[in-house]
Amino acid sequence: MKPLIERLFAVRGQIAEIKERQLKELEAEKKDLEGQIFGALEDAGVDATTLKGTGSVSISEQIVPQAEDWDKFYEYVLADKMRFMLLNKALNAPAFREALQIEGEIPGLVPFTKRTLSVRKAA
Repeated sequence: MKPLIERLFAVRGQIAEIKERQLKELEAEKKDLEGQIFGALEDAGVDATTLKGTGSVSISEQIVPQAEDWDKFYEYVLADKMRFMLLNKALNAPAFREALQIEGEIPGLVPFTKRTLSVRKAA
């Protein structure tokens, strides 16, 4: 039985390696295609299009924080405990947008417009 179990674990490991390698290749191709579509949409002067029977793509924009000066930002956060909502493992984008609307500026942070491509498959 031991050789069967060892072989099973070896095969499972090989499957995982193949999946990981294929996933990396497909993710790279996906990123490249998205970049090409971004460019094509911008060149066409549109931010969305639909391909009948396939689906639609659109460019969406969202303001997210980008740290410019961590020392200034931490000083700002420490001045008011309510500002800790701006932190989690990454900067908290929804809290940043809300604080930006209220205060107009957050020391140490600058707004950055993150653009993503939304892809929807036709039903």
